[in-house]
Amino acid sequence: MHIYLIGAAWVVGIALVAGLAAHLTRRFTERDGRAENNESAGQVFTIVGGLHAVLIAFVLIGLFDSVGAARDTSYQEANSLVATVWAGDELPGTTGARVRELAMSYTHQVINTEWSQMSSGAPVNTAGWNTIIEMQKTISDTKTTSLWEDGRKAEASNQLLSVYDNRQQRLNDATSGVSAVIRSARAWPTRRMPSRRRCAG
Repeated sequence: MHIYLIGAAWVVGIALVAGLAAHLTRRFTERDGRAENNESAGQVFTIVGGLHAVLIAFVLIGLFDSVGAARDTSYQEANSLVATVWAGDELPGTTGARVRELAMSYTHQVINTEWSQMSSGAPVNTAGWNTIIEMQKTISDTKTTSLWEDGRKAEASNQLLSVYDNRQQRLNDATSGVSAVIRSARAWPTRRMPSRRRCAG
């Protein structure tokens, strides 16, 4: 069930239980002293409600910060991947075409598979990481014949390393924040810890 539906069901259920409890208390308890008790209880509920509002505000702020950080990291990852392709285009032989092909494959893997896995809280598979390894091997195995090609080869390797770093940060962002807390709370009744582990890549 979707997390928003679960949250709405909890809110409605608790409201119904609280309303029923208030109705039964009012109907079957003595009326003497009820006004004083209501006044005291009202002050307590006001304090508790304020604390809950502050807590929710901090949770939402943390969630929005995590989303913003993940978005910025994905932009940096994409920029580094493009720079890797541009540097690879200057390498001899079929290296440039192969790097471009692997970069397109990596892009489709991230968009079509990893994002949905991150959204659902499932472990991210190793397909993207394997593609990065293959790109690095393709670049490192290239035989260069000039200083210019040496520089382009080093630039392609450095940009690919940046892709890796930003990928790691993106996966780390996916395991932090409110989503991890929600997964822990949902898994607790079954005595199973949620999988917070992501692939090494």
